[in-house]
Amino acid sequence: MIELMVTLVILGIVAAVAVPGYQSLINHNRLTSASNQLLSSVATARSEALKLKEAVTITPKSNDWTKGWVVTVGTGSSQKTIFSQDKLDDSLNLSSTSSTNAVVFGANGYTSSLNPWSGSGVVFCNKDKSGRKISLQRSGSTKILKVTCS
Repeated sequence: MIELMVTLVILGIVAAVAVPGYQSLINHNRLTSASNQLLSSVATARSEALKLKEAVTITPKSNDWTKGWVVTVGTGSSQKTIFSQDKLDDSLNLSSTSSTNAVVFGANGYTSSLNPWSGSGVVFCNKDKSGRKISLQRSGSTKILKVTCS
């Protein structure tokens, strides 16, 4: 009986140490996943613009990238949705310095503006104050950087 109690106490101590670390791992993976999803959508938009030889736009829903985004081709009444991303995990938020600008890729694969996200990029933050900044160059080149959120 004593051996069982000692085993349970050791198991309880190990669980108490492991759970906070596991929660941090989950938060980190959610942040990485959201960043990769946006990065993938940007690459898809650029590749579709090149393939279709037509402007393709990626736009945040309700001016907030954490609420999802839509990739469309064409303009006005001839606009068609290529891809729509649903809302991201509630544990993520958008940094106040993030751009909410839509990005338009022309038929040549370049963005229509010289500085698509005004240099600030899109920054996703989690509860641990960790963040990922997705930056985009005019050529369509993207990069993810680790940042600290305030």
